[in-house]
Amino acid sequence: MLDIHSFLDLVHYIAWFLTTLRDSLWFLGALLLNCILVVLLLRIGKRTFGQVSLMLMLWGLLLVLPDGGLFPITYKYVYPYFILGFWLSHLHQSPTALTNRNGIWVLCLGLWGVGMYFFNKNAFIYNSAVQVWQNGILNWSLLGENVYRWIMGCLGSLTFLGLSSRLFEILPIGKNLVIEWGKTSLGLYGFQVFLFAIIFHILPWLHWNCTLYIPIAILLTTIILSLCMALIRICQRWPLTNKLFLGAK
Repeated sequence: MLDIHSFLDLVHYIAWFLTTLRDSLWFLGALLLNCILVVLLLRIGKRTFGQVSLMLMLWGLLLVLPDGGLFPITYKYVYPYFILGFWLSHLHQSPTALTNRNGIWVLCLGLWGVGMYFFNKNAFIYNSAVQVWQNGILNWSLLGENVYRWIMGCLGSLTFLGLSSRLFEILPIGKNLVIEWGKTSLGLYGFQVFLFAIIFHILPWLHWNCTLYIPIAILLTTIILSLCMALIRICQRWPLTNKLFLGAK
């Protein structure tokens, strides 16, 4: 039987693990909430114009509502990207195809490069608020930071899609591997959180060893990616774990 100290250590470890899970897997919570909101708006709006208008109105409402609670900063931040992706999918448009058409990705790369000149620490979502209506007054500075963040995120994503697509046309080696990673992205996202949390809990010095940061990061990335792919293969063998951990149908 466990003594009182071992039991308290176990409780502490479980609490730490659950906290890490909540903080690190915020994207899944944001995805679920955005799915629910979009489905509700699609049911309320009878036609495309009404549905788009409701989604834009909700975007404006999220800017006014206080940060935290049901709508954390990170949840609000991904909402416009979610509805953009939804409508692109609804219209059967591929973002990669759009960026490759007429060299749009080159324009995105140029605009992204110009935008990075104005980058500062407040551009990080964790360092500034999303709520722009404070004390009954519109905070134009925060509004500008939010607009800048969303535009830069969109330009950066389109640039990456365009560049990676062109790169694989020139060097097709590795394309199938990246496609496979994309198909298992949910498993990679989830499992790497657990593995990194365990490793940093056991070896906390990895956090502050700045001298070896780059080689350690490369080594850990390789190891974690390999372990994640192995865990995904194991989970895919059984229908229950495949649905529970990997979202299979």
